[in-house]
Amino acid sequence: MLEIQSDPRGVKELLIDLVENYKFELIFLSKITGVNINSLENLYTGQTDLLELALPIEQMSKLMNTISMLSTGISMVDDDDRVQGVIKYLTIQGVNLNLETIAIYAGISIEDLESFMKDTSSISYEKRYKLATKSLFLHFLFKEVSQGK
Repeated sequence: MLEIQSDPRGVKELLIDLVENYKFELIFLSKITGVNINSLENLYTGQTDLLELALPIEQMSKLMNTISMLSTGISMVDDDDRVQGVIKYLTIQGVNLNLETIAIYAGISIEDLESFMKDTSSISYEKRYKLATKSLFLHFLFKEVSQGK
């Protein structure tokens, strides 16, 4: 499990990393976190620290989680392992699809999918690509369903 950065200076450093190294715009980060653009600018430039923003706890948590996931969380998990996790979510934890449905959408055999779930390197890159694109799109489609919306 990813440990969320709780040190306010750490969050500022992660924000700087997102802007300078990943080319995120503060206006985008404002939209996805709900934090006022001026507050983010002040945090980014060092005019204020995270605690001085005096955000409600939910907004503070969302800001910290989003910044942490975007700056470090994405690269912490191997791509194939991430796809495998999405498939597990679709089949076990969230939506209860069966593996055969995912295999059909991906255009691969059920045996290839079962093999991938045991050893991600057991199928070709082409099949992994098909599996990744289809399973991630299914995850996108069913995300609200699994959250009870």
